Amino acid sequence: MSGDTKGYLILKGFLFLCHVQSMRHSDGTLLESTALPPPDTFRISPSFGLTDDERQRFAHIRMHAITYASAGLRIKAFLALPPSHEARMPALIFNRGGSRRAALTTKAAWQYLGMYASWGYVAIAS
Repeated sequence: MSGDTKGYLILKGFLFLCHVQSMRHSDGTLLESTALPPPDTFRISPSFGLTDDERQRFAHIRMHAITYASAGLRIKAFLALPPSHEARMPALIFNRGGSRRAALTTKAAWQYLGMYASWGYVAIAS
């Protein structure tokens, strides 16, 4: 291989790596967001003990399936937003751990994160 060919390949490799690096997103960057309607079979468990007012607020929460960047990875999560539109709201981060076999389902996200959102919290679980 000639010196010109090696130089060309090194330059091409460098440009490729620069391109890959530019594709990375900063940690916390929201990459995708999809609004989720409540599952058809969903109901609020009486054991949660929500008041009538909380049940009314629960009916107006907004749930999203989101993907965000972290350490070069695409992290899937759920985001529940309370019905109020205040500029600043308290937040709850639900770090559940688990694996693909024990992943948080849409129905469970509505049940648990929805409850927190009905109390006025922005709730996220990943």
